[in-house]
Amino acid sequence: MQVTEDDTRWLDGWFDEHPLAHLVYDPVSLRVLAANRAALERYGFSHAELLGMTRRDLLWPDEWSALDSFLASLPGSTRGPQRVWRERTRSGELLLSDVRSMPARFGGRPARLAVFMDAEPRTRLEAEASEQRDRLAATLRAIPDLWFILDAEQRCAEVSDASHPSLSDAWEAKRGRRFDELVSAEQAAQMLAAMVQARSSGQPRSYRYRMAVRSGADRDFEARIMAMPEGRCMVLVRDVSEAARLEEALRDRALAEEAARAQARFLSRMSHEMRTPLNAILGFGQLLQKEFPADDLTGRYLSHITTAGNEMLQLVDDLLQLQQRPPSGPK
Repeated sequence: MQVTEDDTRWLDGWFDEHPLAHLVYDPVSLRVLAANRAALERYGFSHAELLGMTRRDLLWPDEWSALDSFLASLPGSTRGPQRVWRERTRSGELLLSDVRSMPARFGGRPARLAVFMDAEPRTRLEAEASEQRDRLAATLRAIPDLWFILDAEQRCAEVSDASHPSLSDAWEAKRGRRFDELVSAEQAAQMLAAMVQARSSGQPRSYRYRMAVRSGADRDFEARIMAMPEGRCMVLVRDVSEAARLEEALRDRALAEEAARAQARFLSRMSHEMRTPLNAILGFGQLLQKEFPADDLTGRYLSHITTAGNEMLQLVDDLLQLQQRPPSGPK
């Protein structure tokens, strides 16, 4: 390897010892002029083999035209932009290389110094991130509920469906505006409290509210707020009007059943408390009737007492039968 005095300033020492692969090549013929030990290990070629190759030989054939365009677009004094190239090893294995290049001088002539980093981990992470973004986007599109994004300043930034029936008015009228300008003071306070709790706990927070939608009908909604990076929030809005009506019906049924049970308890207690004195009245009245003739004035009074007592006892029996019926609530 021919090295001039000027070349030693960047080739001496750090070039061979650098952990990243470095190549020096002629920008016209693309012939490899120098390679460090990391480059030999990366590509699997010997030093002599690499010096007999060109930069093109290390690329997959479908990258050759891209290399020509890349070199043609570079002024001689400009650093090359970072780019991922598909390269090959001596055994034919595919390498994904993150390459940065810059102009240099070698043997007193113009050259390019290229630094190679393994781009496979980053490429794999980017592919996984892209797949996750696509999966998340598909999931969000499949959600029938309305969702929208608030930016760090609590302004409406993004919505799942601008024509969703749960919107109170057109999305274009909401975009870029703060949420507290679009809802009542009570709803704004609810949302702000939920946002603070979601950010401090890292867990979603929910609350319910009622609002008129574009059709003019009042609907019940549940808002679920999730904190996002950079101070943003996602708000998932679900129409729970049917669930709210069902919950109200269940509450009414429970109240009616409790009222029926309370009525049964009252009737049972009253019937037993009335039967006890009635039994005493009827018992003593029947004993006295044996002492006084029926045509006697006292006998007639006793007859009225026992008749009225028997009628009252029949009413008590009717109450007991009513109490024995199963309580019935609204169907």
